[in-house]
Formats: sequence, structure tokens, C-alpha cells
Amino acid sequence: MDTSPPTRNPSTDTAAPAAGAAPSRASRQRRRGDRPSARARVVSRMPVFVRGLWEGLGPFLVLALLAAMPVVLLGLRGAFEPMNESGVAGLAGLALLLSEGVPLHVFAPAERGLPAVDGLLTLVPLGGVLLLVSMAAAAGRRLSRLGTRGYIVASLGFAAFMGAASAVVALISRPGSADASPLLAAAVPAAWSLAGLLLGGMAEAGGLVAFLGREQWLHAKGQWWRWSRDYARAVLRACGVVLGSLLAASAAALGVTIAIHWAPVLTGYEGVSRSVAGAVGVTVAHAAYLPNLLVNTAAWLSGAGFSVGTDTVISPLATSVGPMPPLPVLAAIPTSLPAWSAVALLVPVICGAVGAWWFLREGEDHVGEWFELRFGPGAVARGLGAVAASLVLGVVSAGATALAAWAARGSLGVGRFTEVGADPLQVFWMLGLEVFVGALIGFLTVPWLESD
Repeated sequence: MDTSPPTRNPSTDTAAPAAGAAPSRASRQRRRGDRPSARARVVSRMPVFVRGLWEGLGPFLVLALLAAMPVVLLGLRGAFEPMNESGVAGLAGLALLLSEGVPLHVFAPAERGLPAVDGLLTLVPLGGVLLLVSMAAAAGRRLSRLGTRGYIVASLGFAAFMGAASAVVALISRPGSADASPLLAAAVPAAWSLAGLLLGGMAEAGGLVAFLGREQWLHAKGQWWRWSRDYARAVLRACGVVLGSLLAASAAALGVTIAIHWAPVLTGYEGVSRSVAGAVGVTVAHAAYLPNLLVNTAAWLSGAGFSVGTDTVISPLATSVGPMPPLPVLAAIPTSLPAWSAVALLVPVICGAVGAWWFLREGEDHVGEWFELRFGPGAVARGLGAVAASLVLGVVSAGATALAAWAARGSLGVGRFTEVGADPLQVFWMLGLEVFVGALIGFLTVPWLESD
């Protein structure tokens, strides 16, 4: 009889802990990982509509903190004297509404030889709007896991909270020189929230067709419908490459012009920020309006240019400026036409060629394949396919940029600063033409450069 101890396999045999022994750290971590946190348990038990309200609380508080912080700091330093604490709080509330994209009514009586002011401030900082949309998109990804009905109800709760909270802020924020319509304060943030929630739901589902639950319907329609879906995706990705390249070029051009004009920019910065609170406020304002500056720089590169006030134009083809608002970065705007400015028009052309290269690498040019089936392989089919694809890239890219130019355009509601930004129609046709030319060059030359 074999009395030797049994052989233990260390990979499968685990010794049981002695009685009364404390559990190891690994076992405690495993048990904690199996159990959801207290906050997750509370959130999961919420009614769906309340879950949407809860998701909307975080973005609202983040925007309120970022928008009100510089105003409160400046108020503590006495920058708004003789305004009292309630007036400073009203300005902070209006700053929050402006960061959400809500237009403000600006008014002031005539005094000390200055004319009366009565206008609408519609030049909203796109930084705050993009932050709201991105946070709503993140919430939309989480809420989409609740199912279709739960997603819709929770999204309505999110938008209702943003609209109601902003309307309350509009009602109580009336410092005496500006106010906001409670109706617009409720509608605009709710609309941006719904847009972000929709984008988040689409991203979580993997596309618009999957988000709408029409995958089986699409497959039942046949191969041509699936090719159309794949072609649309390839076009959108290629246009994203075009717009990403244009955005990178705009950021580089903005950085170069600030570096060239650093002295007047620094002087303007010191003039409006004589304290730490002032420096923080000006820095936050620059960050909030940075997307507007990038869009206007892209319009400048396209040749359409932009304006800072009535009867002004800043473009590579002509420049005529006047007195600027007291934002230090505006001191970097060139007051004369550089000799090399016409070279800037080549930037969108290069971006179009890069987008065409990406589109060819995708291998989803089904319109070009249709031309080959119709006319046979050859120069005619390749030329027609290149023209069609270049036209699509130019129209979609220019349309997206023109929409951004419309969002970045507005009025300060004071004096001659009623036209600030780029003309969307001019941006559309000039940028569309340049991207079309660049994409056409890319479609005709990339096949000769690619070895595979």
C-alpha cells in the first residue's frame, strides 16, 4: 500500500486558508471587484428619468464653475465696482448662459457723452458649447446601455434638467446691463444636450444604422444598399481627414502669427489683466473662444477671410482693419497684407489631396466602380470617378466648415462690432473649390505613387 503523500498540482490546487485567518489582499480585491460600488448601486436603482436628471447635473456644474470662476475672481478684486455682490452673481450667471450658446441682450443708457447701447450679443464661445456637447455625448454612451426606451426617457430627463436649470439662471441673473430670454435659455442648452446625447448613442451603437436598429433591414435591401453605407462611411472618414488637416494647419498658422506679434499681444494682456484674478479671467476667455479663433483662421487660409466689425476684412487677398475689442489675442491680426499671404490658399488644396489619398486607401470607391461597370475600365471611368469623388469631398468638407463658420460668427451687440467672424457662404464656395481641386489632383496622382 502506497503511503506517500498525494502530489499537489500548484496550478489547480489552492490551499484553503486556516480557520480564523484574515483574507488575503487579492481575495479582498476580488470580492470588491465583484460588488458594484455604493454610488453605482444607487444610480442603477434610480428611475430612468431621474437617471437622466442625475447625468445632467455634472455637466451643468462643470460649466457653471468654469464660466463663473473668472467673473467671481474679478468681482472679488473690485473690477466691477460700484456693482454689488448680487450684480456680480448676475454677471456670473450670464457668463454661464453665454458659454451654453444662449444670446444675451445688452443695454445701457447714454451717459458721460457715450451713446446708448441696445443690441444682442450672439458671439458665443464655442469652447463652452463643445464642452457641453462632449459631456452630453459621454452621458449618451452610458444611457444607451439602458435600451431604446430607457435611452429616450433618460435623454429627455437630461435635456429637461439642462433647460430648466438654465432658465432659472436666466430669471435670476439680471445685473442691470444685460439679460437673457428664459425661453432661449431653456431651448438652446437642451438642443445642444440632445445633439451630444445623439452623438454618444450613435458612437456606442457603432453608427447611425445600428443606432436606429436597422441593420437587418439594411442587409435585407441588398448589396447596393450596403455598398452605399460603406461608401458614406468612407466619405465621412476622408472628410474628417481633410478637416483634421485643415484644423492642424489653422492651429499652426495661429501659433505662428501670435509668435510674430508677441509684443502687442503681451502688451494687451498686461493692459487688461493687472492682477492674478484678471489674468485667470482673460486666460479662460481665450480658452473659451479658441475654437472661434481656429475657425476664423481656417476661413483666412481658404481666402474667404473674416471680419472684426462692420466694413472690415482680414484675408490673404485683402486686409482692412479698425479698432479691435480688448481681447489680447486680437493684437496678432495682421494690419497689412503679407507678401506671402497668397501661398496660404495652397493649404486647403493640400488638405484635399491628403483626403483623396486616405479615401483611395479605404478601398470603398463604389461610385468609381460603377463608372467602370458602365463605361469599362479605362481613362474615362477613372476620370469620371475622380471628379465625382472630388466633388463629394469638396461639398461635404466645405459644408461642415461653413456650418462651423456660422456657429463661430456673431455680434458683440456694441457699436460697430455687429459682424464678427467669417461669411459661411463665402467659406463654402471658396473652400469647396480648393478641396475639390486638391482632391482631384490626389485622385489622379496617388495611384501612380502607390506601389500596391
